[in-house]
Amino acid sequence: MKRIAKIRFQKKGAILDYDARDLDLEIGDKVMVEWEDGLKMGTVTEVKESDSSIPSLKSHQRVIRKTTEADLDYESRKGHKEKEVYQACLERIKELELPMKLVKVESIPNINKFTCYFTAEGRIDFRNLVKNLASDFHARVEMKQIGSRNRAKMAGGIGRCGRELCCSSFLHDFEPITVRMAKDQGLSLDPTKISGVCGRLMCCLIYEHKTYCEYKKRLPKYGKKVVTELLTGKVTKQDILRQKVWIKPDNSSKEIEVPLEEIKKESFLKIGKKK
Repeated sequence: MKRIAKIRFQKKGAILDYDARDLDLEIGDKVMVEWEDGLKMGTVTEVKESDSSIPSLKSHQRVIRKTTEADLDYESRKGHKEKEVYQACLERIKELELPMKLVKVESIPNINKFTCYFTAEGRIDFRNLVKNLASDFHARVEMKQIGSRNRAKMAGGIGRCGRELCCSSFLHDFEPITVRMAKDQGLSLDPTKISGVCGRLMCCLIYEHKTYCEYKKRLPKYGKKVVTELLTGKVTKQDILRQKVWIKPDNSSKEIEVPLEEIKKESFLKIGKKK
């Protein structure tokens, strides 16, 4: 068995598994872990015993130590430096008239390097930008282009539901979202109503999609002819969650709301067949 510590690196960012080794760790502890180019500070969210053969756990993913006063001081100074580089990068982008939007600047721990995340419509020639920033700060500078969903995740914000964005609060990975999901749930297909602040389809469309699909299978389809104890007619509307349909009776323009249990399933399956 191996002791695994779940580490969060941003206030509400992704949580990754790290080998806790024999360190005495508790939830909320600030720790230094191995990172791409050195060490990075994170917060312990959970410590547990687990099988040593965890596919997501790489050999270099280890917790090195709890943070010291020097680590906390360095982290504070790093934050100030990132803001300084961010402002300088904005000014250089404007000066060079580059069609790009700067999202975030991140300092790589323990080495003199900055990573600048940006969005753009296409490919950008940022060689002069990198050269100028490297000269200004005497450091290595890397530019990384990201998509609109990752931009929203980094920037954060409030969704149309009035809550903090899912991507910046608890989602670790993005799943494929399709218009079909909105259609299956009977939602408006107006892009302004089913798109998030990133301009892409809202991540929450996937949350209840499976349930909607299961419930929808129980209901007769639109246009299907059905029979109840009191009437015969065609289905004009569905209420998937409440398991009800609206039926337009033969020789009448008035629609009537009918619970699923009142519909004779064996009858509408036969009547509904097209000749």
